Amino acid sequence: VFCPVAMQFREHELRYILGKSGASAFMTVPRFKDTEPAARAEALAPEFDRLRHLLVWREQETDPTDLSLDRLAGTDPEPLRAYLDELEIDPHETLTLCWTSGTESRPKGVPRHHAHWVVNGESCSECGQLQEGENILNPFPMVNIASLGGMVMPWLMTRGKLVQHHPFDLPVFLRQMAEEKINYTVAPPAILNLLLKNADLLAKTDISHLRCI
Repeated sequence: VFCPVAMQFREHELRYILGKSGASAFMTVPRFKDTEPAARAEALAPEFDRLRHLLVWREQETDPTDLSLDRLAGTDPEPLRAYLDELEIDPHETLTLCWTSGTESRPKGVPRHHAHWVVNGESCSECGQLQEGENILNPFPMVNIASLGGMVMPWLMTRGKLVQHHPFDLPVFLRQMAEEKINYTVAPPAILNLLLKNADLLAKTDISHLRCI
């Protein structure tokens, strides 16, 4: 079960989420903007008996796109191969534990199972009529149902390209539409209305590849 949390969360939220989730591993980065998430997690770790692994994602010379079993397993892939061969997953087992934004008191953990995410991906792919290999622009943080169900799952199902965008910045968003030859994205009505009212901005934006928004 993976449990994504917002990078903006500090000790108060993380302490609550680590306690509620019973996490055994925490993956983060050394620095994010003006904060040090790895140091924060290391300071919190002694409070939680089940938290046994702190994984810090650092820049490396190795190809980050190489997700082969041999590289992930290190020098001896056999234990991982044996584990995967025996692994049985029920589609109704929990896959994610996502957290609400905490607009009412503390964030609330929402468990979702494998089949839930598959249905999300199929529904969004069908609604957007996504085609094989299309380019998708994701304006959401990679922690919630809009991002995972509405963007990541359709991307996996259509085997295209997923372009990340967050936090929202209109000039960057429009530039990505052109440079990445985006075919499909999501935007709130306020942004679309702003574009329609700004003829100059719209005229300067190359949306020739955009098929559905």
